[in-house]
Amino acid sequence: MSQMMVQVRHFMYEHRVVLKDSVLLVLFVIMTGTVLGYFEVAEWIYEYSRDHEEIELDELILTIAISSIYLIAFILRRYFDLRNAVKAANTDPLIGITNRRKGSELIELEIDRMNLHQFTSSLILFDVDDFKQVNDNYGHSVGDMVLKEMSKRVSDEVRSSDIMIRWGGEEFLILCPRTDLNDASMLAERLREKIEATPFPEVGRITASFGVAPLQESETLKGQIDLVDQGLYFSKREGKNQVTVCSQR
Repeated sequence: MSQMMVQVRHFMYEHRVVLKDSVLLVLFVIMTGTVLGYFEVAEWIYEYSRDHEEIELDELILTIAISSIYLIAFILRRYFDLRNAVKAANTDPLIGITNRRKGSELIELEIDRMNLHQFTSSLILFDVDDFKQVNDNYGHSVGDMVLKEMSKRVSDEVRSSDIMIRWGGEEFLILCPRTDLNDASMLAERLREKIEATPFPEVGRITASFGVAPLQESETLKGQIDLVDQGLYFSKREGKNQVTVCSQR
């Protein structure tokens, strides 16, 4: 039995704390973060009721029920705190999409799935053309707005199974599971057209350049990124605002 529980029992006996007041002690134990302490208190409540025949059954049931509600609330609070912490660790703080660290894990997992089930997946890498000029001419707050709007337009167009990742700065990566190179290149072209078609607030016309590459079963993560980055580099070199497919290095 824990030292805290010994002190609780001593206090209740010494001060003749009635059974219903023990709910407050249960609440105290839970709020201090000791779940095990809850079960110790509950066990003692049961023992106390057996030794004191004047305790009514309905009072015992009510006490345990209320104590259980407090325990459930405590567990749920810890669960949601943990879930929010995990989400924050995996999400880009500015845009709210998957960050590079988590995205890298998902790409490697997709490669493993491809090896196991023998299907094809693809990557799309794109970035905002002349983004430095946006920051220089309009300020970083407007630049952030452009990135958020870019992310929204692309997210509205891709499938729910596609995973959009902020790869760094103005670069975005899309993992397209079970998508061959032809379908991925058509998706990239639709995204390019959608980005160009509607002016961005305060800035006007914005374009993006794209690289598309297949995920390859025997390639490392770095090799995969280098391959799709070659396509993006070629699009930039050839005048920007275009899609380049790169199937091999």
